[in-house]
Amino acid sequence: MKRFMIATALTATMATAGFAATEAEMAEINSYVPTADVSMMSDEQVAQAMQIINSGEGRGDKVSQLNALLMTPEMSGPAVLSEAEMVRLQEAAPNVDLTAVTQAQASQALQVLSSGDGSDRNEQVVAILMGESMETSGMAMPTEAEMVQLERYISTAEVQSLTQTELAQAMQILTSGDSEGDKQAKLNGLVN
Repeated sequence: MKRFMIATALTATMATAGFAATEAEMAEINSYVPTADVSMMSDEQVAQAMQIINSGEGRGDKVSQLNALLMTPEMSGPAVLSEAEMVRLQEAAPNVDLTAVTQAQASQALQVLSSGDGSDRNEQVVAILMGESMETSGMAMPTEAEMVQLERYISTAEVQSLTQTELAQAMQILTSGDSEGDKQAKLNGLVN
């Protein structure tokens, strides 16, 4: 009977040991690293990411630290894709060998495919899967949360045309203590 009780207690403890990231944590992490597939992160990585985000460092430092955290073997290793994800990627990039794609690349490519319509989405997906960073092309990949926040002030087309640097500046404007009118003026100045 004691063994049964101990086994039950251990099972209950182990079952509650692993927690997935909350939606708020996922959104927060993706606001700094839009290409992060938070669902692939371990609990420890999520905790480390939240510690980085809540530090007093600047946005650029946080992004760098988060990118370094995400380049662990499980994110830089081969992608683990569902059949549906494989089909989507193959349709967008038929000449790319998906066995050589990392999880981070696959996540970023799938995010591009899910982000509205754009005539150059397939080109973007091919560039990502071939290892060409979207940052080198200067194009930003705002998260859904960033899109919603920015679309209060500027159009969807303007948000999607932001470079990585402009997106960082826009997010700084949004989190500043400025009035709504000042934020509007600064964001309009940024995109025009």
